[in-house]
Order: sequence, then structure tokens, then C-alpha cells
Amino acid sequence: VNIIEEHPIAICAYIDLKPNADEEYILALIYQAIDFYFSPSVYFYTLQQLFDRGYTTDEIFEGPVPFENACVSFADMKGGFVDIDELKAADLRKEVRLSDIIQLIMNIEGVKEIKDISIGHCGEDLGLEGDWNLCVDAWHKPVRCDKSTFNFTKGLLPIGVNQTKLQEYKDQLAAEERARQEVVITEDIEMPLGKYRSPESYTT
Repeated sequence: VNIIEEHPIAICAYIDLKPNADEEYILALIYQAIDFYFSPSVYFYTLQQLFDRGYTTDEIFEGPVPFENACVSFADMKGGFVDIDELKAADLRKEVRLSDIIQLIMNIEGVKEIKDISIGHCGEDLGLEGDWNLCVDAWHKPVRCDKSTFNFTKGLLPIGVNQTKLQEYKDQLAAEERARQEVVITEDIEMPLGKYRSPESYTT
């Protein structure tokens, strides 16, 4: 077993927000989006959610299924079902693309525009002429460097971030994610009952 090492990536961004935007909440969402991009999570879904995604019964139940009195019982199986496409996408990232990070930030409600943004390896001098793509070392996972900086404005007015309020929002988002996963359970499909055909009375 080899422990996956971390590859810190620094991000420097100047972001203009909409007038009614909550800068602490938006920064918490930015942190969450970037962290998920760097290290994609494998989520668990209910049976109906995977049906809604277009999966068939045989695709959902492919693989080992726990049964009563087995080594792994249904009582131990909490978390539901995995989307196989998400599982494949959760492989170690080989590169970090600036265009992906720009799209993640722009998808957040309240962000008006990104004035400047750059990425670089943590510890390097990070100017606004940073790279568009960064290669990640083999058997490493990218993580957000603690030297990353996000500066906000609303129009021409610079906006400061309350670190205490930011931490409260980060804790809130983490709690919401845990709660969303904890309610998902492993379900089984009710097997259709057969109809007795009275085989003893059958004649050719």
C-alpha cells in the first residue's frame, strides 16, 4: 500500500461580485468547488436516483451484493449505490487546467466576472502570467495551497473577508454534505412473486 502524496497548487484570483453577493459564502463555495475538482468525491445515490440517471437494474446491481448471513450484511451496507461514471472520473488528476477553474468559479451564483486569475505550483512566485495547464506529479493528488489568495471587489470597492464567518460557512457546507450522504441507504428491489401453475394437472 502506497500513500498518495499531495501536490499543492496555488491560485491567485481577482473576482468582481454582484452588489448583493455574500463574499464569505461565495469564497466557501469556491473552496468547495476547487477541492472537489482537485480530488473528485465518489457520491452515493438511492436506487431511484440512479434510475433517474438512466441506469438499468442490472447495471445498478452489477458486482457483489450483500445478503443476509453473508460476510457483509445489509446492516453494514450504508450509503446506497455508486455511479460507475463518477467512480471512473475519481481517478488521480494528471493535470490542472486554468480554464476548468475559471468555469467552476463563474458557475457560482453571485460572481460577476473574474478580472485576473493564475495558477502555479505552491512555493513559486505566482504572478498573473501563470500557466494555463499544470502537470501533477505521478501518484500525487493536487490540493489547494494555503498561499492561494482570492481578492474580491464590488464595482470599484475592494471587499474584505471575515475569516470567522467564512469558517462558519465552510463548516455549514461540510455538514450539509455529510447529511446528504447519511440519509442514503442501500435498497433492494422487491422480487416479483411467481404464479402457481398446478404442474401435476398439466397434460401434453
